[in-house]
Amino acid sequence: KYLLNILSLFSLTLYNIIKRKRKTMEEENYFSLAQEYANKGQTQEAIKNYKKALEENPASFAALFNLVLQLRKTMSPELIEYAYLGLKLEPNNDSLYSILGEFYLKHGQKDYALVSFEEAHKIAPDNFTYSYNIATILYMLKNFPKAKDYYEELLEKDKDNISVLTSLAQTYKHLHDNQKALELHKRCYELRPDDLKIKRNLAITYNTVEQPEQALKLYEELLETDLDKIEVFRGIGIAYRKMHKY
Repeated sequence: KYLLNILSLFSLTLYNIIKRKRKTMEEENYFSLAQEYANKGQTQEAIKNYKKALEENPASFAALFNLVLQLRKTMSPELIEYAYLGLKLEPNNDSLYSILGEFYLKHGQKDYALVSFEEAHKIAPDNFTYSYNIATILYMLKNFPKAKDYYEELLEKDKDNISVLTSLAQTYKHLHDNQKALELHKRCYELRPDDLKIKRNLAITYNTVEQPEQALKLYEELLETDLDKIEVFRGIGIAYRKMHKY
C-alpha cells in the first residue's frame, strides 16, 4: 500500500511535469509562428498566434509586448488592454507607455496621451522623443508656458534641431513675444535657407514685428516657388499695407 502511494505520487508528479512541458512547447510554437508571421508582415496572423501563446502562458511578457507592437500597426483598441497587462508585469517599461501615448494621440485623446508620455518620461527622463511629444501635446492643449519650458530644455540638448526651433518660435508667438519668435525663425532660416516653410514663417514674422521690407523680399522669392500663391500674395498685400503703399 505504501509503495502504491509512492508510485501514485510519482505518476502524478510525472504527469504534471509532462503537462507543463507540453504547455511550454505549445507556447513556444505559437510564439515562433507569430514571430515568423510578423517578419513576413502578416500582422493579423501574428496577432492571432501571440494571443494563443498568451493563452498558454498569460505571464509571458515577450508575447504581450510583441502583441502590442503588432496591434500598434492596426491601432486597434485592444492595444490598451494588452499594454496595461504588460505594464502589470513590467511597471517600468517606458516603451509601453510611449505606445499608449501614440495610440491616445492618434485617437484625439490628448489628455490621456499626455499622461502616458509623462509616465514614459519619468522612467526615461533623457529620452528626447518623450520630452518633444509632451511639449507638442502641451502646445496642442494651449498650455504655452509649460510647452515653452519643455522646448527650451530640448534646445539645450540639441541647439540646431529645426523641429524644436520652429515649435518654440510658434510658442513664443502665442505668448506674444514676437521678438523672440523672430530670433528663432532667423536661426531656422540660417540653418535651412532653401526650406520654403521656414522662409514663409520668417516672412510672416517680419510682418508681425513691423519689418515689412524684409517680409516683402522673402515673399517675392517665394513667388518663384511652388508654395501656395494665395498665401504668398496675401503676405505681400499685408507688407505693402504696412508700408502704406495702398
